[in-house]
Amino acid sequence: MLAIEDEELALVALKNDLKSFGKLSITTHPKAARALIESQPFDVAFVDLNLEGRMEGFTLAQELKAKGTYVIIASGYGEKSNLKKGFELSKVNDFIIKPLNPEKINRAMDKFLRFKNSHALLKKIKKQLNTTSPIMDSCAQIIMNCHAGTTPIFLFGPTGSGKQLVAEIIHELNLLPKEKLFHLNCANLPETMIESLLFGHERGAFTGADNKRVGYLEMANGGTLFLDEVATMSRAMQDKIITAVELKRFRRLGSNVELTSNFRLIAATSSDIQEDIRRGLFRSDLFFRLNGTHITIPALKARIDDLENIINSFQATYAPTQVLYLSEHVLEKLKAYHWPGNIRELKNMVISWLDQGKSFVDLHDLPEQIFKTKTENLSFVTDQQIEQIKEMGMKSFITHLRDETIIRVFWLNGGNYRKTGSQLQINTSQIYKALGKEEKIHEPDLIS
Repeated sequence: MLAIEDEELALVALKNDLKSFGKLSITTHPKAARALIESQPFDVAFVDLNLEGRMEGFTLAQELKAKGTYVIIASGYGEKSNLKKGFELSKVNDFIIKPLNPEKINRAMDKFLRFKNSHALLKKIKKQLNTTSPIMDSCAQIIMNCHAGTTPIFLFGPTGSGKQLVAEIIHELNLLPKEKLFHLNCANLPETMIESLLFGHERGAFTGADNKRVGYLEMANGGTLFLDEVATMSRAMQDKIITAVELKRFRRLGSNVELTSNFRLIAATSSDIQEDIRRGLFRSDLFFRLNGTHITIPALKARIDDLENIINSFQATYAPTQVLYLSEHVLEKLKAYHWPGNIRELKNMVISWLDQGKSFVDLHDLPEQIFKTKTENLSFVTDQQIEQIKEMGMKSFITHLRDETIIRVFWLNGGNYRKTGSQLQINTSQIYKALGKEEKIHEPDLIS
C-alpha cells in the first residue's frame, strides 16, 4: 500500500487505520512519490490532491493507474470539478473527502478488497455459466456486481436460455443453502394455485384446503424467491402480489394475521415485457418494483461458441463416469443449427445420448430437425395449393392463408391470445385483425 499525503492529521489516520491491512509506504513529496512508484508495484494507493501547494495528485493518480494500482483520492477539495477530473480524466477508483476517519478509510478499503477479489469471482461466475463467449461478459459482470445486494433482479431472455441457472448462481454466491431457494414457474398454473403456493392458506380457507399450508413467500424468509415466467400471471394475480413484493408483507389465505418475510426476489420472463405493458397485460408499477437490476441472457445461437462447454457440463453433471465424444461433423451441424429451444433443447439431446449409453456421437445420432434449415422447413407447398395460387393470385392466397392459420390456431388454443401469439410469433394486433375476418372464412374448415 502507498499513501501520498502531506497533511499531518490525515497521515496519522492512514497509519492507524491501514496497519491491519498490510505493509504501508508513506511519502509527503511528489518527487519521492514518483521514485516509489517507479521502484515497486502497489496494489492500492491513497493520494492527496494538494501537495506542497500544487494540485499534483491528479498527475500522480494517472501514473499509478498506468501501473495497475487501485487509486483512492483523499482530499478536502471535493468540488464537482475535481470529482469529474478524478473519475473521468484520471480514472481513479474512489474519492473520499477529508477529514479522514476510520469509517471512511475502512469503507474505501472494503471497496478495494471487493475489487481485488472481483477477477477471481468473475472467473468463477463465467465457469458456472459455462461460457467463454464475449457476449456473456455483461451478464457475468452484472451478476458479480448485484449478487450481494437486496434489490429485486429481473431476468430477461428466450425460453430455455438459462434464466433458472442464473437465479441459482446468484443464490449460491450469497452462501445460502440450496433449500432456501424457492422456484415458482407461473406459466400454465391456475391463478388459485399460484395464490395458494405463494401466500399459503389456513385450513378451511377454501374447498379442498384440509390442512394449513405455508407459502413460498413465508418459506423464503432469509433466502431467495424465484418467480419464473412472471409475465404470464393474470392482472388480478399481479394486483395481489404487489404489496408482498414491495413491502414483504402478506397474509395467508383465510387469515387476518399479517406476516413479514425478508427474501431476495428474482423474477424472470421470456416475453416482450414492454409490449405486455403497452397492451395492458402487465402492470407497469409491478414491473418497476421487480426491475431493480435487470440481466439479459442471450439465446444459445448468439453464444454458439459455448456449445462444447455446455455439452461437457451436462456430461459431467449427469454421467460423470461416462465418456462422450462428438465427431467434428456433429459439432459442425450443431453449431449451424438455430436452436429454437435454446440450452433446454441441447440439454435434452445430451441427456438422451447419455441415457442410451453413447460414448461416440456421429451424424446418424442427431435428430432429424438438426439437418433442416429454416428455409428447408418452409418447403410445404402442395400441388393443390399451387392451383389455388394460380386461381386467386399470390397476394390474395398468402393473405387468406395467414388469416385462416391464425384463426385455426387461436381456436385450437381455446381462444388464448398469448399462447397463439407465442406459437405463431406474431403480435396480438394481428390476431385481432384476423378474427375480424373470421366470418369470411368457411366455418366448417375452422373446426375440422
